[in-house]
Amino acid sequence: MRQPDVRSAEFDVDFGAWVAPFVMRAINTRIVQRTNALSKQAYGADFTYDEAMLVGRGLKGRFAATAMAAGLAGFLLAGAIGPARAALERFVLPKPGQGPSPEAQRKGFFDLRFVGSKRGANTVLTGP
Repeated sequence: MRQPDVRSAEFDVDFGAWVAPFVMRAINTRIVQRTNALSKQAYGADFTYDEAMLVGRGLKGRFAATAMAAGLAGFLLAGAIGPARAALERFVLPKPGQGPSPEAQRKGFFDLRFVGSKRGANTVLTGP
């Protein structure tokens, strides 16, 4: 079965909003699909999975999704070019062992929303 693949700004009809590709999508989707394959299709042979960032509605959401998709594409391209990658490593990316402070970790959050469908009946689960 062909898997969904959010690589650019797209309008998501289930949420009625614009989405942009999620930075870890390329890795996470493969892990989920491999898990399904190794578990003898425990999620079903027609199981599909993808990840994206919900960014908003209307023209503002479309602009945000387009900007995020372009920014991610530029970041990935820069990472593939030696001198640009070196500049990213030196000035942008965290060094090994660096990361958010314990205080920032305590204050941080994210909002997960899922869409599930079985036999064509969609269910939208939203966060708080």
